[in-house]
Amino acid sequence: GEEQVESYESICEAIGEEIIDAWEAEEVMDLQETIKKEFKIMKKLQEESEQNGGYLKEHIAHVEALYDKGTYCFFMMEYLDGKPLVELLTKINGKRAMSLSMLVSVILQKAKVLNCLHLNRIIFSDVSPNNTMVFDTGEVREFDLGSAKDLKDTSQNPVMGTPGYISPENIRKLGSGKTDWVFDVWRDIFALGAILYSSLREDYAIPDRALRIDREIPERAASQNRVEWLKGWAAYFTQYTDPGYTGSQKINAYPELELAEEYRDFLKGEEKCAQSLINLAMGMIEIDPRQRMPLEAIIHRLIDLEREIQRIEQKREAAAEKKARDIHEATGLEFHEKGQYYEEIKNLPPLEGFPELSEPYKDDEFLLYTHSGVGGKIYVHAKTGEV
Repeated sequence: GEEQVESYESICEAIGEEIIDAWEAEEVMDLQETIKKEFKIMKKLQEESEQNGGYLKEHIAHVEALYDKGTYCFFMMEYLDGKPLVELLTKINGKRAMSLSMLVSVILQKAKVLNCLHLNRIIFSDVSPNNTMVFDTGEVREFDLGSAKDLKDTSQNPVMGTPGYISPENIRKLGSGKTDWVFDVWRDIFALGAILYSSLREDYAIPDRALRIDREIPERAASQNRVEWLKGWAAYFTQYTDPGYTGSQKINAYPELELAEEYRDFLKGEEKCAQSLINLAMGMIEIDPRQRMPLEAIIHRLIDLEREIQRIEQKREAAAEKKARDIHEATGLEFHEKGQYYEEIKNLPPLEGFPELSEPYKDDEFLLYTHSGVGGKIYVHAKTGEV
């Protein structure tokens, strides 16, 4: 309503004054132009998807209106009640926040969004975990298209992207002092691959950091200027990826991906699926953009992987249920129902003769059993068979 808009305007006016005090006038103008371009692109995508019911309708944040006040401007965007993807790329109580099936689903949705953008001749340019919201349903919503490039617009974008997700061809531009950044589909594919690559590693290291670890290059010191450090790394990378360099320090590829222990355990006995996942991630982050997998092939591979992982989950659950039936035959326990019981059982003392829960199973399902001659309940974890 009008009162809400006036409130936003008063807040932005105060913020705008602080920005103007802290920044050079040219920087403020650049920011304003970026905001206007972002709104224009998001509004265009929103209107087109609403007209044809396209994929972007539910996967790009909706924007409402742009307010240009001369010295500052802003636009209103829908409230996204989810978790930033970057927060899910971590561990909770020693367990990864995202299952493998959820990770593949998120990457698949992001790939489909990029495909829609590219068909509209728009390059996202800043694909990173910071610009993706994941809802409890598993649905993904993209936002912050401030670096997006409409290929019909011939002006030069001043923003290059998020460090760590910048494509090698643009790192080399930075390393050689050039500013004519490459805006094409391959930079988006690399950044998406960097998310997948880092998500699958035990240490969550992005490709650049994995390469630095591999070469024992120290991290940026807290006192070191971030931009200068990035330029230094870019110069190093540029030197050793130069086609004319043939020395022992030659960089031909990023370090080979080794799956995190939790994902290795899940894919134990499913080597073909595991290798397909590794090949996909490595194929998306090839240093030479001409060697990267095209987006259509990536989407098809992700769809196949999603099916395979679902098959593995079903197989594991069937095995756990068989174990539960074996328990019934041996003890007389009767199956009661299936549901989420973590909150009810997490603080229970261990049952005599059985181990206590060793993992945080907050979002996993348990099978509930009862015994006709004994009071109380017995819970069997549906996937691990743990009692």
